[in-house]
Amino acid sequence: MVDRYQPLPNQTGANNFRGLTRNEDTQHQFITRVDHVVSPRQKIFGHYFYQSRDNPAIPVNPDFPVARLFNNHSAAIQHVTTWSSTALNEIRVGYMRGDLNRLSPRRNSGFSVDKDLGIRGMLVGGPNGRPPNELEVGFPTINIQGFNGFGDSTAGEGIDKSQTYQFVDNLTLIRGRHALKMGADIRRLMGDATSTNAPFGALDFTRDITGHAAAAFMMGYPRTARTPEGIPIGGIRQWRDGFYLQDDWRMNPRLTLNLGLRYDHNQVPKDINGVSRTLRFDLDPNGPVLWPGAGEVVDALYFNEHRHWAPRLGFAFLCGVAIKRDPAKLIAEGKPGGTDFLLREFIVIKGELDRRWQLTLA
Repeated sequence: MVDRYQPLPNQTGANNFRGLTRNEDTQHQFITRVDHVVSPRQKIFGHYFYQSRDNPAIPVNPDFPVARLFNNHSAAIQHVTTWSSTALNEIRVGYMRGDLNRLSPRRNSGFSVDKDLGIRGMLVGGPNGRPPNELEVGFPTINIQGFNGFGDSTAGEGIDKSQTYQFVDNLTLIRGRHALKMGADIRRLMGDATSTNAPFGALDFTRDITGHAAAAFMMGYPRTARTPEGIPIGGIRQWRDGFYLQDDWRMNPRLTLNLGLRYDHNQVPKDINGVSRTLRFDLDPNGPVLWPGAGEVVDALYFNEHRHWAPRLGFAFLCGVAIKRDPAKLIAEGKPGGTDFLLREFIVIKGELDRRWQLTLA
């Protein structure tokens, strides 16, 4: 194993090996957008974004390269309809997807820890577990105290395929002094991903058994041995819904009230693959229990409280004061520290020096 997977020393001294790492980062991007006026009252907009990223890394030990492929897609369509001078509706539909792949370079190569390394018992789930599948094949991490270790790693990522579907509808109505805005934001999240600490297993050799870590490695006496976790892919599914209503009420020419309410409902994520588990303290008085059972699919991993209400209250007041100053100086003087008042805009009412200003508090 040492002759095959460890480089020879190339310098003298305690640190007898020196090398270089090589990192590459290749990206491709594509962006397109289409705007179309269907009629004076209807407009359509659409876009598509694509990004691919390939950033492999070759460490000091070139036998353990790291491949990392990442592709992103984003598409959206918007339709705006002006029903009348007092009614406008906007509909948006979107889709986003991200694909990450960071697996061992030994996958699909016929590599076997048992046959190629002579290490037995490296089975997913323990010595009595199952052999790894083609996605889970890899070189276990070998750590030798005081020496360079070696082995494959996914850095906890492995596979990640995340998708989001989105539907948004915003409606604006003008009724007298009221500008009503209402809408919904509906999202479907789908995450097929894995997150592991030792997907291919790990062996730790220390000096506390033989007095020298290298001797423990040569004799095959690890201090700790962890069997492979494999690449368990969780299938997380979740709905996230948001609804809002807002009224911009112009009470008089100077004062406008902003009244609104939003409610968000985030459904408890569900793992359709039965990979995700958690600790429950209410099932056994003697201590926490790992729940649910391996491979068991449940509707909710935790209890959700539907208290996600967000009220909004604000006002805008137009002060009828004639100001004969330079606007830039006024902006600087109009923001004293420790106040919530924001200088929003200037409105020219006559000449270049006479201006009114508006304060907004929300």
